[in-house]
Amino acid sequence: MHAASASVPACAPRHVRRRDAARVPGSASRASRAAPARAASPYASVDAASETNDVPRGDTAGAMMVLRDVRVTVGDRDLLVGANLRVEPGEVVGLVGANGCGKSTLLRAVCGSRDVDAGALLVAQSAEVGYLEQTAVSGSTLTVAGEARSRMTHVRDAERALRDAEAGIAAGAKGAESAFLAAQERWEAMGGNSVERRVADVLSGLGFAREAWDRPCAALSGGWQMRVALVRPLLSPAWYAAK
Repeated sequence: MHAASASVPACAPRHVRRRDAARVPGSASRASRAAPARAASPYASVDAASETNDVPRGDTAGAMMVLRDVRVTVGDRDLLVGANLRVEPGEVVGLVGANGCGKSTLLRAVCGSRDVDAGALLVAQSAEVGYLEQTAVSGSTLTVAGEARSRMTHVRDAERALRDAEAGIAAGAKGAESAFLAAQERWEAMGGNSVERRVADVLSGLGFAREAWDRPCAALSGGWQMRVALVRPLLSPAWYAAK
């Protein structure tokens, strides 16, 4: 990783250690040609942030992320000016700095929930971004299980592709069978019917008893709300990409 430069050095990212690059799961075997009936999906509704935030993707010349002369401003205060950074595949970076120096603001820009004010921040097209918000799940109207599933956009998209393909088969559309086989392979490659077991394993692993899964997040203490927030990136596409 190239060293970052900025006018606020206390907030510059620092290199921590190197690890093996993430592996992409292999494809599954060819699926059956029969289109099974499907129950209503628990992934049909995802959290608004997953739908509206656009990660700033672009040509990173082989890096996972690059910053070029980035300026980040809040109000009339510049938090970062002229920041430059290049993160290579397999590198782990820690963002270290004093309170209020712009760490969370910069991470929100990486996730696409805000823009940089000048310069370019680009994430590789192949990279998946996971983010643990400091605000946990404050204000959520979902249950614990519903919030846990809310960032599983890869599951939602795979199910949608299957349903569209099934509808095409039912309508006799040309190429519908091939589309269904491709959609089913995608579904099986990301875990398919084992997805709910993964949800259960993560919730149980973070201490949630089965009877708590249907409780509204608003009824939980701040500490338990933060645990729910931690579940979301562990079930997001970023976790599957890093397996």
